[in-house]
Amino acid sequence: MVKKSAHLPLIRSNEGRTPFHKAALLRRRDMVSYLFSVTPLKDLTLDERMEILVATITYDILALKILDKDETLETANKRTLALPELARKLLQLAAQQESVFNLIYETAEVKEMILTYVDDKNENILHLAGYLAPSSRLNIVSGAALQMQQELLWFKETVKIGPPSYLNMKSSGLTPGDLFTKKHKNLWREGEKWMKDTANYCMIVATLITTVVFATAFTVPGGSSQDTGTPILLKSIWFRVFFISDAIALFSSSSSILIFLSILTSRFTEMDFLVSLPSKLVLGLTTLFISIAGMVAAFIATCFLVFKSEMISLPTVIIALAGVPIILFVLLHY
Repeated sequence: MVKKSAHLPLIRSNEGRTPFHKAALLRRRDMVSYLFSVTPLKDLTLDERMEILVATITYDILALKILDKDETLETANKRTLALPELARKLLQLAAQQESVFNLIYETAEVKEMILTYVDDKNENILHLAGYLAPSSRLNIVSGAALQMQQELLWFKETVKIGPPSYLNMKSSGLTPGDLFTKKHKNLWREGEKWMKDTANYCMIVATLITTVVFATAFTVPGGSSQDTGTPILLKSIWFRVFFISDAIALFSSSSSILIFLSILTSRFTEMDFLVSLPSKLVLGLTTLFISIAGMVAAFIATCFLVFKSEMISLPTVIIALAGVPIILFVLLHY
C-alpha cells in the first residue's frame, strides 16, 4: 500500500495521530520499525514529532533510533519546558540505558539539561538511576547477583558525573542512595540466594574432585614395589605428569572449596555485590576449572603409563576425547 501511495504514512486518524504514532502507542514493534523507515519526520509538525518521541521513549520502542538525530535532540531540548513529560522520559531513559545516555551525552546542551534537570517530584538523574532497570537491560547478564553488580556499577558511574549536591537531595524523604536500596531490595535478596546456591553446587563438585584426586595420589598407576614401597613406574616421564597434575587438581579444588565457603559466610551487604562477591565467584570457578583440567590431565597420563607399550593408538584417541569437556565448557559459557 505504501509503495502505491507514499502519502499514506502522513494520513491522520480522527484523533489527529499518524500511523507511526498509533503503532508506537499500541507497542507494535515491527510496525513501528517499518513506519519509522517510510514516514518522513520532516513533514510532521513539531508537536507530532514530540508526541511520537514521548511514546517511543515510554514504551522503549525505537527511541534510540529517533534520538540518533541531531535535529530531534535539538528540538527536544528547546521544547523540554512547553513539554515536562518529555524531559522526564528522556531523563529516565538516559538514567537506565547506557546507549541512550551516551548518545545524549554527546550533545552539550542536552547533556546539561539531563544532568541538572529536577522534576516536579524533586527527582534528579541520580534518583532515576536508583530505580530498578527494565528486564531488557537486566537480562544482558545472567544471575541475580551479577545483575545487582551491574546496577551498582551503573549507579556509581551516574553519581560520578552528576552534581555532588544531588546525592543528598531528597524526593519523598529518600536520597538517591536510599531509593536505590529500596527499589533493589528484591533483586538484592534474589542475588544472595543465587550466589549461595551457586556456591553450594560448586562446592559439592569441588569436594568430589578433592576426594577423588586425594585417593588417587595413594593408589598410583602400576602399583608400588612390595620391598621399598616406591612406585614401579617412578622413572617414567608420564608418572611425573600424573603426579603433578594430580597435585594441581588437589590444591586447586581445595582452594575452590575455601573460596566458595567464604562466599557462604559473607555478610551479603549491598556493596559486597559490587566487587567482593563477583570476584570470589570468578576466582572460585577458575580454580574449579583448573582442578577439572588437572584431573583430566592425570587421567591421560595414567592411560599413557598403562597402555603406551601395548596399544600406541589408544592414548592418542583418549587425548583427543579429553578435549571434548574443555570445548563443551567454552561453548556453554560463551
